Amino acid sequence: MSVGLISQLLSTVSGANMGGVAHTLAIVGLIMIASVAFGYAIAGGVKLIKKISSMKVKEFSLLILAIGFVLLGIAVALP
Repeated sequence: MSVGLISQLLSTVSGANMGGVAHTLAIVGLIMIASVAFGYAIAGGVKLIKKISSMKVKEFSLLILAIGFVLLGIAVALP
């Protein structure tokens, strides 16, 4: 897919007229990709919740500490 086709798809979604088989197939493909990604995100979220709920307090504290260090590193690296 070229950048032109993607920009036309975005204009189609925003309300412009739709034409051609390529646009229809591209939209169907994007919907399929989005649905698979959504399914994997839900499954991953459920596994994450199960994993976090079965952690001991020490493991959970270390996880929160690691996330804090990562966020602090990102905050220092951004400016």
